[in-house]
Amino acid sequence: MKVLIIGAGLVGTSLALSLAKQGHECVLYELNAAENALDGEPVDFGHVGGSVLIQSNGLRILELLGVLREAIQVGNPIDMIEFRRMDGSAPLAFMATSTGPKNIRRPLLILRRNLHHILLTKCLQLGVTIYTGKKLVGLCQQQDAVTATFADGTNDCGDILIGADGMHSSVRRLEFGDDLKAKFTGVVGFIGVTNIKDVQIGGDSPLDVGAIAIFTDRVAKKQITLAQAGNGNTTIDIVTFMQPDKNLSDWRQYDPNEREKELDRLANEAVSWGFPESLSTYINRANQLTPYAVYDLPNVEKLVKDRVLLIGDAAHGMSPSIGQGLSIGLEDVGVLHEAFSAFPDPSEYAMVFRVYEKARLSRVHTLQDTCRSVMAKNYSLAPADGKSGSTKVAIGLSNLLLGNEFGSYDYLSDVSKIIEE
Repeated sequence: MKVLIIGAGLVGTSLALSLAKQGHECVLYELNAAENALDGEPVDFGHVGGSVLIQSNGLRILELLGVLREAIQVGNPIDMIEFRRMDGSAPLAFMATSTGPKNIRRPLLILRRNLHHILLTKCLQLGVTIYTGKKLVGLCQQQDAVTATFADGTNDCGDILIGADGMHSSVRRLEFGDDLKAKFTGVVGFIGVTNIKDVQIGGDSPLDVGAIAIFTDRVAKKQITLAQAGNGNTTIDIVTFMQPDKNLSDWRQYDPNEREKELDRLANEAVSWGFPESLSTYINRANQLTPYAVYDLPNVEKLVKDRVLLIGDAAHGMSPSIGQGLSIGLEDVGVLHEAFSAFPDPSEYAMVFRVYEKARLSRVHTLQDTCRSVMAKNYSLAPADGKSGSTKVAIGLSNLLLGNEFGSYDYLSDVSKIIEE
């Protein structure tokens, strides 16, 4: 079966790898341009984004795809998450581990770029084709095929088409309705990546912080997160809440001169918020910087339309408030893998899609609603002293983020029950 996958991000490439392992012909189409690759090397989308946190439910899928060991080698399995006031005081540490097999109990921090490289390399080895700089402008479903048309005038025809093209999905807009738009949450920020070899910690009393340290001022609605993502790389996430949309373009890079100027500004601004000066070097020594805005996709009632299916953020884009975004997208891949295993014939694609939609809708809606609830509480005004409220939110957030309710989800059980119906 020929599968067209629109979107070559982490979820799209994971799906391509899964289906290629099952013998399907997969073609990835990506809007963003990429650097030309040498023969035998995967395409490179550059230094964009920061780290991703993958919990046990997502790690199960990396193991299924045969890339878990390699991801762990370049990432950082973590045990604890710290919450602190903006000045670094009053640390609260929480266990990050979950139940389940030993190799997936610890959440994995890994640079987005490094995981992407692993997945793209495996796809290349299995003969997956990828085209970059492709803007989808049209979809046409026929009785026995679906055709995708791109802005450059080219088109391709496949047995099915998967929309893995993110929060602002063109597939969703073209096939499921233009009214299904992601909404801006009022949260904007910057993600940087710093390598420890470039950092000299300054100040009189440098802090010893954990693998993930979240510095928060709920009254001023500002937050800075340091996350140690493996191989000496630390990501810095600088966030302000309830800001007007500044029309920041998601995943836009600065040129080196502009970046250095912006990093210095951000480092000085962080110190003015009360962030420890001893840690501000992590900001102004960053070797990359990505501005972003946080969006939320309203619950989508249909993930399937004939030969077209939505996965990942295109299907259930949510805020990062419980750290499950990528893991839930990887769950989508796992469900489809099992459904295609049960119904491998191309003529049975409708059965695959039925299993997928039935298995996913309730699950992803619960997670989206939870994200909204946590985000509303986390970004609300704290009590006057800004202390007890911060503690309560830290505890509540850690329970949601680290508990077994989401991370221990058994997608195999759900799929098996639906197939047996």
